[in-house]
Amino acid sequence: MKSGVLLLEYYTDSIDEVLLHYKSQKSAYCYLLDINRRLLYHPFEKEIASEMYQEKTVKEAMACKNYKIEEQSGGKWLIERQQIGYTGWNVVLVNSMSSLDFESYNLHYVAWFTLLLVGVILIFLDILLFRSFTDPVYRLLQTMQEFGKGNYDIKAKEEGIGELKNLSAHFNIMADKLQEQMEEIRRNERERQQMEKKLLQSQINPHFLYNTLDSIIWMIRSEEYEGAGKMVSLLAKFFRISLSQGKDMIPLEKELEHASSYLAIQNIRFKDKFEFQIEADPALLKYLCPKLSIQPLLENAIYHGMEGMYEDGEITIRIYDRDGDIGIDVADNGPGMTQETIDHIMHNKVISSKRGSGIGVRNVNERIQLIYGEDYGVTITSELDEGTTATITIPKMEETDDAR
Repeated sequence: MKSGVLLLEYYTDSIDEVLLHYKSQKSAYCYLLDINRRLLYHPFEKEIASEMYQEKTVKEAMACKNYKIEEQSGGKWLIERQQIGYTGWNVVLVNSMSSLDFESYNLHYVAWFTLLLVGVILIFLDILLFRSFTDPVYRLLQTMQEFGKGNYDIKAKEEGIGELKNLSAHFNIMADKLQEQMEEIRRNERERQQMEKKLLQSQINPHFLYNTLDSIIWMIRSEEYEGAGKMVSLLAKFFRISLSQGKDMIPLEKELEHASSYLAIQNIRFKDKFEFQIEADPALLKYLCPKLSIQPLLENAIYHGMEGMYEDGEITIRIYDRDGDIGIDVADNGPGMTQETIDHIMHNKVISSKRGSGIGVRNVNERIQLIYGEDYGVTITSELDEGTTATITIPKMEETDDAR
């Protein structure tokens, strides 16, 4: 047998890559021991060779099975050892506990920051989802409140998720139907008011016509032909203006002619028991007024104001500007009325009688308020032994306005 030498070459590049990862890190490094506890690799082998560094963890590393915490050089160190298979070699990892704690703290902070970031994102998404659900509800609620206040033209935005969108759509359908019903109610109310105005206007007392014709017959029999002819002419003019081609609103000029015809007829019938005069602002005569508004007030003045008077009776019609509106006064110098009588005239309907027109002062007031609103109408002021004044207040309305 001859002696020989076996040369074994092993390339440690892959191991060096792993071990060099810990190079120059004083707080964490790795070294390699053979079976006899000699250093095969150490990141600080140059310092060890020059005796500038001494590895003090070899004994402790070989004494532990897996890992051990050892206090050295004023600090705690984690020492881990792992044997490499059958070779008997050992890989030892030395790590400073302070660096591990620092890394642990960093990991802790990173974890908390990550959780906080995730929490903020979740809250943001939750707010977005919540608002996408609640905002349409609040907008629909505001729309309903506006609708409840009388703004029937408002519509809800058909937005939101699922049933919310359907709810807004059905609300709009309901609003449209309700608006149609309201319009129908308003149309019916206008028609009712028109019918009521016509009904009030149609209540002309037939006794006025009967008494006038009776007076004409009596005058003819008494051979007072001139007076009878004048009375017939006035009566024709009176009814021609009363008809007014079916119009409900006529100019004040025509209404004054109608009132003058009525007063002239009554003055002939009552044998000049009273005198009358008209004071009218010419600039106001072009404006419209409800037909047959002045005549019932004149009738009231004749039958109540002239009662018991045998001479010197006076009835005056005045038409003037009243704070931007039109004032129409019918004044008499009769005995006047008590407040109780005024309340009875204004609040109790006058039924057709031999002493009244049937339209009545109260009906004139109701007609005016139906047309113009409650800010307008008839007021009566009176003093005993001084006379009575009935005042009609109406707005200025011309032919070009929306007159009814």
